[in-house]
Amino acid sequence: GKGNRDDWLAQVPTVAMAFRAHNYSTIHSGKWHLGGMRNDDLDMRLLPEASSSSSSSKGSKRCPHPGPNQQGFDQYVSVLDGPGAPRQNYLQVEDKLYSHGCLHLLHNDREVSSIKGFLSYCEVAHAMRMMNESVARNQPFYMHLWFHAPHGPWQEIPGYSHMYPDQQRQTQRENVSVCGTRSRFGGSGGRFCKVRDGAIVDRGMTRFEMYRSMVTDMDRNIGLLLLNLKALDIEQDTLVVFLSDNGPEDAAGTTAGLKGNKRFIYEGGIRVPAIFQWKGTIPKGRKLSMFAMATDLYPTFLDAANIQAPNHAALDGMSLMPELTGLGKKWHKKILAERVSLWHNDFEGPRKTAAWTFDYKIILDENELPREMFDMLRDPLESTNLLDRIPSQVYLSFAKSAVQNDFSQFSL
Repeated sequence: GKGNRDDWLAQVPTVAMAFRAHNYSTIHSGKWHLGGMRNDDLDMRLLPEASSSSSSSKGSKRCPHPGPNQQGFDQYVSVLDGPGAPRQNYLQVEDKLYSHGCLHLLHNDREVSSIKGFLSYCEVAHAMRMMNESVARNQPFYMHLWFHAPHGPWQEIPGYSHMYPDQQRQTQRENVSVCGTRSRFGGSGGRFCKVRDGAIVDRGMTRFEMYRSMVTDMDRNIGLLLLNLKALDIEQDTLVVFLSDNGPEDAAGTTAGLKGNKRFIYEGGIRVPAIFQWKGTIPKGRKLSMFAMATDLYPTFLDAANIQAPNHAALDGMSLMPELTGLGKKWHKKILAERVSLWHNDFEGPRKTAAWTFDYKIILDENELPREMFDMLRDPLESTNLLDRIPSQVYLSFAKSAVQNDFSQFSL
């Protein structure tokens, strides 16, 4: 129907579809922001087949957007999203997503029995249940576990403050500052401060402290998942990948000095941690500094499982398995570095584009004119704009070389 921007998604050969075609159990648990999880989408999917075209049926003014099941997942556990859904109503507005989110989880479009706990634990518990069911059937599985944490609304997850001495020290009278103004979640000023008579005032946890407790809780629950793999005796048969989808929010996480944060196309917004574990296959402690992207995961997973990409799928990424295992050839790493990768952002004002190739990164304005250029090998903090000191014809030579994939002799 008109305005259904993601109706086509069910026709895209997703990684879940590829694995399901090879008799894998496909599982999703957690956050789902790929459409099909609004109230009216759910209403339409639950209608009897014969009623779907009736003009009087609830939600029948348009076809439902495809949800996780329609995009290749045999089972999913998640929450409804969009206008009118609990996540967009009181869970988000009243900052209760993590303390009350478990009460609103769905399993394959139906309400699921609630598990007591905070949301990250419930997401892991359901993931382990579906994983265990697959193993009991002697069926391999492909699973997404997409935590809502540490996305806002930020909440304190109790039980972790003792792990952070700096948070404990703030209760000591000699270590707190005089009370001033501080936004509700802002990073200006700590949790505790003192008024003129010296009394200590608790202003509530800062955004950073709440964020930190959520990350710690997520880490603990990932540990439960890894212990479950060990208990099932499938550690050496399972590739586990951990990564984030973007940089941290302002005054929440830190970027270790990288420029910008979430929503920016500088490194603080788009460079994220990535950890791969496959015991017995990926050498322990191996560190890689090569350029890689999320689009590389699809071909990497297929390569790991020795599965061919669907015939009608044109994959953008490349398998990282040769580099992860240490068996990669020089040409493989060279191709990873020389491809052109793009990011766009129009959230923070006029549209900007970042183009990365040959370890150089160019920032273009809304008219696609170059405004900044950084040497990412020598200047990962993006502190020196090369366009301030090189003539425009050098930039044009760089761009031409990038297009022609012949950059080996070019140097700035």
